[in-house]
Amino acid sequence: MSYGPPCPFRAVGFSGSAGNYPLSTAGKAIIAEHNGVSIDALPFGSRFSSGAHMHRWIEALGERYMATGEYPRRDGRWLSMRELEL
Repeated sequence: MSYGPPCPFRAVGFSGSAGNYPLSTAGKAIIAEHNGVSIDALPFGSRFSSGAHMHRWIEALGERYMATGEYPRRDGRWLSMRELEL
C-alpha cells in the first residue's frame, strides 16, 4: 500500500510502511489511553504501528488492557514483551 504525499504516518514519526500494520480496536484503545484521548480522537497515523515487532507488542498490550481493564504499566512504563510472555 502506498501513501503520500503528504504521508499521514510521517506526522507520527513512522514511514509509509506503517500502512501495513493497522491496529485492532484493542491496539487503538491502549494508544488512546496512553495519550489520554478517545479512540475517535486519535490522528489517522496513530491507528497503525511502525512495524511487525511494534505491532505485536501494541496488540498484546491492548488485548491485556481490554481483557483485564487494568492499564499494563509497571514502575511508570509499559510492560515489556518479556513481561507479557510473548
